[in-house]
Amino acid sequence: MARAPRAPSAIGHPSAGKTASGASAVDTAAVPQGRVGDPLVVGVLDFSSNTAAVAAIGGKTVTSVSADTAVQELVKYYNARGGISGRPLRLVEYTENSGDASYDADEEAACARFTQDNRVPVVISMGQQWSDSYLTCLAKAGVVDIETHSQTGADRQGYATYPGMVSVAGIMVNRRVSAVLTGLAGRGFLTPKHRIGALVEDCPFNERAYATTFLPAAKRLGLTVIRRDVDCLTGFSGVADFESQVAAAVTPVSAAPASIESLSSADTSRWRCWRSAMLRTPSSTPPGTR
Repeated sequence: MARAPRAPSAIGHPSAGKTASGASAVDTAAVPQGRVGDPLVVGVLDFSSNTAAVAAIGGKTVTSVSADTAVQELVKYYNARGGISGRPLRLVEYTENSGDASYDADEEAACARFTQDNRVPVVISMGQQWSDSYLTCLAKAGVVDIETHSQTGADRQGYATYPGMVSVAGIMVNRRVSAVLTGLAGRGFLTPKHRIGALVEDCPFNERAYATTFLPAAKRLGLTVIRRDVDCLTGFSGVADFESQVAAAVTPVSAAPASIESLSSADTSRWRCWRSAMLRTPSSTPPGTR
């Protein structure tokens, strides 16, 4: 008889319980247990080299080690040294490509591999985008999801909706946006005399972060905001339109002139599009460089 999926652990999650001293309370019953020698099965959503995708939009890059190769080598490394706590790693892998037409289709197939073809207790997600359908799929199967994006798409609502999701490489969107604006203002780079252009990729979490954090913070700091929208990029098939939209949005804003900030998912294909479009626009500054 197949065992029921284990409930997601709250370890490391912003909503985890607190002890009387304020430290996170760890529910040891929720931690997966196993005997020495038993395989430790881990799902990994990774991606191959971005070289071809970058070249397709006129860029150049040199990828010495792709994410999928790095993952495979790490598994070999640990297993050659006895695994983790005496348990050999067994990798269940799904590899995306930046040049794939639909990242949503990729992640639907990835979730099927992790929850139907194989029953993994935990997945490390290094994919191309934040995907509500992917996270919902994992959550329904009781799979813990560890997000490794340096600028995760998780906002407050995302953490509340997916309690089995943990981000280990970046703070939530709301905190990041607030820190950028207040930090720049605190150092005198932004003052009430400035106008700030906001390029919003209309993925749901970006829309929420703009409405609940970015705009209120800008108003509190006395900044004038000029908003421009671009489509939520969900696959390489939309890259040409995405790049054109960014260029069209930047032109009237940079002619003002104004500082330019972005609310966008942070994977390589998006960054290349932002940068490519902005560098073709006079007087513009790519996000993250000012």
